[in-house]
This record gives sequence, C-alpha cells and structure tokens, in this order.
Amino acid sequence: MAEFTGTPSQIVLNRSFEGQHGMIYYFDIEFENGDSGQFSTNKEDQTKFTIGKEVKYVMTDEVDKRGKAYTKIDIAKEAFKGGQGGYRSGNTNKGSKSPEAEASILASVCLDMANIVADKMSLQENINEDLKALHALANKFYKHIVEKSGSDVQKRINYQSRLKEVCNHFFDYPNLKISNSDDILRFVDTEVEFLQSKMKP
Repeated sequence: MAEFTGTPSQIVLNRSFEGQHGMIYYFDIEFENGDSGQFSTNKEDQTKFTIGKEVKYVMTDEVDKRGKAYTKIDIAKEAFKGGQGGYRSGNTNKGSKSPEAEASILASVCLDMANIVADKMSLQENINEDLKALHALANKFYKHIVEKSGSDVQKRINYQSRLKEVCNHFFDYPNLKISNSDDILRFVDTEVEFLQSKMKP
C-alpha cells in the first residue's frame, strides 16, 4: 500500500447501497497529479476529501466481488508514516500484497482493458469462444508493464492507472488516431513518463 500527497480536483458520488451497518457511499475521486480511484464512506456528505485541499492518501489495486479491478483510495493512517506497513517508489513489496496477488491484480486490469479496447475498436467479431484474442491482447499489456516497471512498485501502479486512462478515454481524441495496441502502449509510456517526472526532486 503506497502513500501519496495530493490535492483533489474532482469528487463525484458514484453509487450507494444499504449494507449490514447502514448506507455506504462510493465516490470517484481525481487528484491534480493524475491519480484517480474510488473511496467509500458511510456519510453522503463525506468529509474525508475536499476539493483544493492537500491531503495524504493511500492507493491499492483491488478486485471486487464481480472480479472487476479498481483502485481503492483512502486517507493515510498514522501506521503508514515513516514507511511502517507500506512502501515507497523504488522499494520492494515490503508490507504489500504477495507477488502472486499483485500479478493477479495486474492480469485482471489488463484483461479488463483488453475488453474495453475490443469494444472501442469494434473487434467483437474477432472474439471467439476460446477468448484467445482477448487473452493475447491482455498478455501484451501485462508483459509491457512488467518489463517497463521491473521491481518499482510505484511505477507499476502508474502503468496500471495510465493503461486504464488511455483505454477508457484516448479513443475519444480523434487527433490521436489510435489504430492498434502499439499506439495504446506508446501513449501509456508517455503518460507514465509524465508522472515519473513529477516524482523527481
């Protein structure tokens, strides 16, 4: 679980449901540094995050009960200060999920994005019952991220978030003329380079 400092630029109520202990509200949040994800609270008029107010927060890649990957965001706890129970950019997975769990989450993100790309590029007719075409694209995304990020946990998180951003939104920009998966990965690399440049002293 990595800890960051950032300023929320957008907070939007996504959904709510009645849980065992009352209503739970899920909010989509975006930060000025490009981070984005979802946080939950039992307050509809939440006070965890405020637009324009800098805050320390943590991000974790999770998979919901339906098998869909998402980024969970919450306020940083005291226990995470000073590297206790968390990790920083460039560190190994001290205090984080097992390598197997991390690999499973990354594979899930890549498979989700392969489905989105198939839809955006109208490739549905190329998808057969064996799903080999989808798996091949997901595996291409997976290998690219692993090769580019290596053991840098923060860089891998950045790659996952930017892959989601490019696949979900960049097809809407006609001047980008995305026609294949190489174009997608080229823009992902560019986005990650931007994020990584902000982490340098």
